[in-house]
Amino acid sequence: MKTKIFGLALATTLALAACNSDGGSEEDADDAGTPAEPVEDTQGDNQTDDDSNDDNSGSEESSSDSSGNSSEAIAIDDVNLSPEDAIEIAQGEFDGNLHEVQLDQDRGDWVYKIDLRSADEEAEVTINQETEEVVDVRTDSEGDDDEEEILDYSSVSSIDEAFEVASSDAGGGDISEWTLSMDDGKAEYDIDLLYENEIYEYTIDADSLEILDTERDDED
Repeated sequence: MKTKIFGLALATTLALAACNSDGGSEEDADDAGTPAEPVEDTQGDNQTDDDSNDDNSGSEESSSDSSGNSSEAIAIDDVNLSPEDAIEIAQGEFDGNLHEVQLDQDRGDWVYKIDLRSADEEAEVTINQETEEVVDVRTDSEGDDDEEEILDYSSVSSIDEAFEVASSDAGGGDISEWTLSMDDGKAEYDIDLLYENEIYEYTIDADSLEILDTERDDED
C-alpha cells in the first residue's frame, strides 16, 4: 500500500514539473516573438536642425550684407543727428570755439567728431549720430585758438547743399565721410562719396559751393 501511494505521489510530482517546464517555454517563446521597439534616429534630426540653423545664419549674413552699403557709406537722409545739434551737444561738453566738424565711421558706428578750442585747451568730442550719445571727449592742454581758423557754421552753406553739388557731379552716391574746416581763412567741405564701387573726393567752397578740387579712387 505504501508503494502505491509513493508511486502516485511521484507521478503527480513529475506531472507538475512537466507543466511548469511547458509554461516557461511558452513565456520564452512569447518574449522571443515580441519585436524590439525601434530606436529613434535623433542624429539625423539634429543634423537637419544644424543645417537649418546654418541656413538661417547664412540668411542673416546675406541680409546684413544686402542692407545697403552702411558699412562703407551712409545715405545723407539716414543721418539722424544734424551738424547743428551735434555742435550744440559738443559745446555742452567743452566750452570752446568751433574749428572742425567731421562725420565718419568709427568702430562700426557713424559719429560726429567736433573740434573745439579755447585759449589754452583743445577738445575733440565724439557723438554717435544715431543715439546722440557723447561717446568720447579728448582734451589737449596745448590748444591754439587761432581766430582765422574759427568756424562759424551758421554762416556757411549746409552739408545737404554741398552734398547735392558733389553727388550731382559724380552721378550719385552716399557719404563715406565729410569734414568742414577752415583753410587759409576760408570754410571748405571735404566730401568723400561712394558711388558704384568708387570713391569720389570733393573739396567744395562752403560759401559759394564751387567745386575746388576732385579726385576719384577705384575701390576694386
